[in-house]
Amino acid sequence: MILGIGTDIQVIDEMKNVSSLLYPGLMFSQSEINYICKGKNKIERLATLFSVKEAFFKALPSSFKWAWIDVELKKNIDGSPYLSFDKIIAEYPFIANWNINISLSHSGHYVQSFVIIEV
Repeated sequence: MILGIGTDIQVIDEMKNVSSLLYPGLMFSQSEINYICKGKNKIERLATLFSVKEAFFKALPSSFKWAWIDVELKKNIDGSPYLSFDKIIAEYPFIANWNINISLSHSGHYVQSFVIIEV
């Protein structure tokens, strides 16, 4: 059963003026900030992480009041993305039954994210 669906699109260049998002503990974990800051596509990485979190929170039922910092985007060994949750949130018993599907896409000046939460 689908619990929620969320999608988001970001214009990569518009993220150049929001470096305040990189303040540790505000929206991104330290490992996410490290990922954003390494390599040559910093703004695209920032847009991607912002987009996937935005899509996740759109998919999340409105009764959940979590902070962006509670959710972290990670990669499996094969490079596929998955979401990891803050230790306190991860202890909620219902989360173990969730299957979260993520699709990320980059094209030109845009990054798009699509999230489906299934139970």
